[in-house]
Amino acid sequence: MRIDRDDPRHTAPLGITYEITEPAMWGRDDGKRREPVLDHSVSPPRVVRHVGWRKCLKCRTDFFSADVRGLRMCDYCRKGTTDSYDW
Repeated sequence: MRIDRDDPRHTAPLGITYEITEPAMWGRDDGKRREPVLDHSVSPPRVVRHVGWRKCLKCRTDFFSADVRGLRMCDYCRKGTTDSYDW
């Protein structure tokens, strides 16, 4: 994924691009597999976060988390709380 310079959320200095490699979603595996999301704008590539399957802390269903450390509730349960994220 290459971030577009015309995107107003992009705050990098001119001439710098960020190339993020994010793995595609895979089949359910009971949360055994974690894959890194890599930032290739530095050498060696830096791990930004990990993605994978998790069990929701509230309803205990499996969901694919874009950040296994930061997102611990599924979208449905997260929207029902006061501290939900606006993604």
